[in-house]
Amino acid sequence: LINAIGNRVIDSMPNFRVLYVPSEQFTNEVVAAIRHDKMGELKDKYRNVDLLLLDDVQFIANKTQTQEEFFHTFNALYEQQKQIVISSDRSPRDISDITDRLKSRFTMGLIADIQLPSVETKMAILFKKAEYQRIRIPQDVAYWLAMKIQSNIRELEGCLIKLAAHSTLTGVPITLDMAKNVLKDFLHDDDRPLTVEIIQKAVADFYGIRFQELKTKKRTKEIALPRQIAMYISREHTDLSLNDIGKNFGGKDHATVIYACRQIDKRKNADESFNRIIESLVNKIKG
Repeated sequence: LINAIGNRVIDSMPNFRVLYVPSEQFTNEVVAAIRHDKMGELKDKYRNVDLLLLDDVQFIANKTQTQEEFFHTFNALYEQQKQIVISSDRSPRDISDITDRLKSRFTMGLIADIQLPSVETKMAILFKKAEYQRIRIPQDVAYWLAMKIQSNIRELEGCLIKLAAHSTLTGVPITLDMAKNVLKDFLHDDDRPLTVEIIQKAVADFYGIRFQELKTKKRTKEIALPRQIAMYISREHTDLSLNDIGKNFGGKDHATVIYACRQIDKRKNADESFNRIIESLVNKIKG
């Protein structure tokens, strides 16, 4: 999507200086510039554009020097009334280990919360892709794929290509039974048991921590919030008792689990963006 923004700007304003960079590349360039004493060149590159597109900004968390350089780059472009577009997989307030002054700048402009596509939208995307690639896909197969794949459009397209390749090689037309058979090892079974460990790993991955840390006694915000979320999802989507859930988090008691669930319920009711994060995590875990 962020590439599409850049391409649209270039198409409509060919003289506009547009620069796209993933945050990981930006970090690597900062490190290299410091090492080789080329910070001047780095500043010239990033502070003399009309539009800067920074992808996956959450990856600069914990990178102090990268955050420092981006802070000054942001200010330099803002003072010149240039445009900055930043993407992240979460709300600015939920990015841990980012300085408060950066968070405040991330929230200065328009924040667009892009949600998962609906089943109808995913089906429309499938039919459009199929039409473009001259693939015939029945309605029931498109619906099944749209229901099975919750979050990733690239995964949706990959399944379509996989089915088309199998159909071409075997001469067997795409049907629902064929799709289920071909993709049985690629798509998860909805009936598989959902365990606390699966939930812990998904939540830890989202927040960029090791899932084992959820079982420790650490009470820092970076660990406490993901732990509470994992406890909440475990209560809502497993059959385990509160005591059993607590045991999976380093031997916590049932009162700790109750407190965690109440905290998450309270925040969900007060913060719609946080509520959507929980829904997204649940969809990912079940997907």
